[in-house]
Amino acid sequence: MIKLKDIVYILTYIIAFIGYLSVARFVSPFISLIFIVMFFTGIYFDRKNRYSIPTFLLNGLGVSFLIFQLLQITLENIVIPIVNILLVLLGIKLLQKKEFRDFMQIYTISVFLLSASALLTIDIIFLIYFMTTFFITVIAVILLTFYVEDKNITFEKKKFKNLVIKLFFIPLISIPLTVLFFLLLPRTDYPIFNFLNNQGKGKTGFSDSVQLGDVSDIQMDKSVIMRVHTEELPKNQLYWRGLTLNTFNGSTWFKRHIRENEIKLTGKKVKQTVILEPYGDRYLFSLDKPEKINYKGFTYREGDLSFSLSRPIFNRVKYTVISRISPFIIEKSINKKMYLQIPRNLDRKIFRLANRLKGRTDEETLLNIIKFFKRDFLFSLDKLPEGKNSLSKFLFEYKYGNCEYFASATAILLRINGIPSRIVVGYRGGFYNKVGKYYIIKQSDAHSWVEAYINGRWIRVDTTPTRLTPSSKERLDELKSISKLRIFFDTLEYYWINFIINYDLSKQKSIFNSISNVVKNTSDLKLKINYKQIAFILILIIVIYTVFRFSKEYIFIPIEKKFLIRFFRILEKKGYKRKDFEGLEEFVLRIEDEKLRKKALEFVKLYEGIIYKDIRLNSKIREKLSKTLGDLDNC
Repeated sequence: MIKLKDIVYILTYIIAFIGYLSVARFVSPFISLIFIVMFFTGIYFDRKNRYSIPTFLLNGLGVSFLIFQLLQITLENIVIPIVNILLVLLGIKLLQKKEFRDFMQIYTISVFLLSASALLTIDIIFLIYFMTTFFITVIAVILLTFYVEDKNITFEKKKFKNLVIKLFFIPLISIPLTVLFFLLLPRTDYPIFNFLNNQGKGKTGFSDSVQLGDVSDIQMDKSVIMRVHTEELPKNQLYWRGLTLNTFNGSTWFKRHIRENEIKLTGKKVKQTVILEPYGDRYLFSLDKPEKINYKGFTYREGDLSFSLSRPIFNRVKYTVISRISPFIIEKSINKKMYLQIPRNLDRKIFRLANRLKGRTDEETLLNIIKFFKRDFLFSLDKLPEGKNSLSKFLFEYKYGNCEYFASATAILLRINGIPSRIVVGYRGGFYNKVGKYYIIKQSDAHSWVEAYINGRWIRVDTTPTRLTPSSKERLDELKSISKLRIFFDTLEYYWINFIINYDLSKQKSIFNSISNVVKNTSDLKLKINYKQIAFILILIIVIYTVFRFSKEYIFIPIEKKFLIRFFRILEKKGYKRKDFEGLEEFVLRIEDEKLRKKALEFVKLYEGIIYKDIRLNSKIREKLSKTLGDLDNC
């Protein structure tokens, strides 16, 4: 027998724990520890039916914590203190003796926690938490109403299983209505509660300045920075442009805003739809070279093909891009003084190296520099040059580094030789998901390269070698690898973002316009009536309805009853029909044919043994029942 009390308590703790899990990644370890201790202490108290902590003490602690957290609220940090309050209040409710009101308060607080997690991020995990909470809470509330009426109520295992299955259909039938409301309810152009989650921390990412070694920190991060829906492209074209840096002080590159001249782009046009994760700065990334970016009708474009928003990106953003596949940017005149700037404290050995690499033309100089780095240098993520003169150490001592060391050294060697240059930071490569037709770009794909100005054109120059140090090879393989399971879940995440999270007013209008056009076009068409097709469809509908009408009861009944129905039909076919209120054995003993009676009695004994002993109907027993009925039919 199953005690309803145990089920209600188990479901209550599951709901509470799901509420905690939905926000666990956003709260501090200390708050998590407090809740976990309260959670398991609550289970212990309920098992022993002994509640050792006085209610007034719990309430006093709750009020004190509430006041403390309210004082932590700022315009930039609203949600997290509220989440902390809800978690502790939930823990307090779990520690107390529970009546109907207490159970309902636990369910309510858990739902509030789930709602708060949606203000911080709405990924596909939220959908799992939401659906689980939705189904379990509905079932728990209904069972709770039984429990309130009789706290000692028990169920047979089989009856309880049937009850839960029926209860499961209550939330299930509400899903179509939920989908309809989701599609039809009005939406605003801008999320109303968007201001609440600006405190969400962005991932480690690029900013207006990049210090030597910074990119290696980004490259150690395996998380996804963006997903780009576009056609599959050759690997050598997968440069994702972010921002351009033009000034170097010896250890750090930074962006100095200058007025740029008109530029011209050529090459094949490629359209992309980018879903960029929050990373804490303003710049938008796109396939190199971006011609146009559209984010809600507005973006700020600079002359160096950097596109940015007015505010840092703390929420996921979606935008469209038109890029040109071209290795160069045409710009007739530039601010040469800016792009030839060299730090004053630069090591003189770098000047001597630059002079050795100087060719008769700018093109030859560039080629000499590329050959120089290909000859003796390795790519590495470990033990990079640090401190004063780190660039000089990289060139003459270490001879290994990551992409920003190669880009920095290349740009400086070009500038010393009178060739204007700048650093471009962004990402390179990515994994193409052929199912969703989009690129997955991770933080570990972070990259820096150079643009050199020769003959009125900015030319992409990437001197980062493909040869790696042994330790970096292992680490880079691990960082850039992506399992089939990860691809599967990322595909789900991508469609979740596209069709659920990014379902906005424009998409709603598009759906309504499409429906309107279909209706209008249908009314304008002079349809040719095909009576044969109409007759076929009508007959098909009648057949489906008839089959369903006469078999639905058979479809939705337990399998053991299906065997019994078959048993009655076989005997009825042989002239024996069971009377109302007649027992099975009594019915069988009326059969005059001894062989038939013996086989029928064999089935009844087997069937009664299954029903009255509550034996699970496995494949072996089903096979035995089927064989017995087959023999009975052949008698």
